[in-house]
Amino acid sequence: MNPVPLPEHSLRPEDYVPGRFEGRLWVEWHDRLDSTNLELMRRPSLPESEHPLSPVWLMAGEQTAGRGRRGKAWKAQPGHALTASLGCELPPDRLADVGAVPLVAGIVIAEYLATLGVDVMVKWPNDLCRVLPGPRRTLAKVGGILCEMRTRSQGSRLVIGCGLNLQALPEGLVTDQPAAALFDTLSGPQSLALALGVGQVLLAGVEQLLAEGFGVFSARWQHVDVLAGRPVRVHHAHGPRDATALGIDAQGALQVSYDDAPGHLAVVTAEQVSIRPRAD
Repeated sequence: MNPVPLPEHSLRPEDYVPGRFEGRLWVEWHDRLDSTNLELMRRPSLPESEHPLSPVWLMAGEQTAGRGRRGKAWKAQPGHALTASLGCELPPDRLADVGAVPLVAGIVIAEYLATLGVDVMVKWPNDLCRVLPGPRRTLAKVGGILCEMRTRSQGSRLVIGCGLNLQALPEGLVTDQPAAALFDTLSGPQSLALALGVGQVLLAGVEQLLAEGFGVFSARWQHVDVLAGRPVRVHHAHGPRDATALGIDAQGALQVSYDDAPGHLAVVTAEQVSIRPRAD
């Protein structure tokens, strides 16, 4: 796919060293980190701002210890991927819908990419995918989201990590599932412009979730839900079960109908299971 005409306006990583505000968001660039999530989780405090969440968008040119869900390593070739995290300080009374943050992040990133002409769907709970051409509608992963919390007496720190394959994947890349990139090629300024856009929409999504709850995102989820109506394999601790995915409930848990229990609607959470599409 050809790159979209993202604004270039002389954006440079060094403009964000040690950091500066982009609107309401404090933005930092680091050439190399072990993990953007880890860096934000271990900081004693986030830069002060007039924003009540003290939001920070931390970008890295390279991660040496990037992680995905369930502790899996997330590897990205420097210059070919977006590796960044949003950190926010949450007061104790704003935690009711925090469990839905991965879904909200997926929704707002997919919607943002759609404005750039890139069709991306979300695989519950935290994968960003493209549907490959062909009757099997194979899913190829283009990115993922990792949300973490650090709880303290005066509030909690929410960190949302985002990894996106921006341009052509290296030859010989070995992955445990099909992978794809968003673009064939992308300039450095274009990549940075896209990264800043992702940070802004993530912050807007968190703000709306805290102010209005997850219910306002339900209809938007239906437009990006790539599993709805698909046959899937639900991997429990005690083994896999085949099922059909049937959307999410009011809290963002996945609803499925197991093949061995037709007519019964079951609800599973991201802490309990992992999900893979299956070809039937």
